Amino acid sequence: MPTTIAEIRARPLRPAVRLPFRVLAGLFCLLIAASIVGIPLLAWHKGVHTLPDELTVCKFLLWLPGTIWFTRMFYHAARSGKVPDDVNWPFPSRAVSNGYMWIMILFEYLY
Repeated sequence: MPTTIAEIRARPLRPAVRLPFRVLAGLFCLLIAASIVGIPLLAWHKGVHTLPDELTVCKFLLWLPGTIWFTRMFYHAARSGKVPDDVNWPFPSRAVSNGYMWIMILFEYLY
């Protein structure tokens, strides 16, 4: 039975991410939020001397934009079942986000 373009556009779209993966994405959001908030709170409560060496602190701070990016993707997958419209946020463009990821991979490889 042939359908018109108007009938195709009128169909409700199902989410691209199914329910079990949405629950998993929500769990990842909670775990990432706990780690982002928990590590500085632990350092503040126990004292800065309990932190590992400076390289570990630098890695945590350098990976923070990438972690925020992943958390945003997980949040949108859990909430609406699809990726957000601006997939590159907090980066201004895809080239900047790709460059950041390559630099971080190289940094992890070297250190």
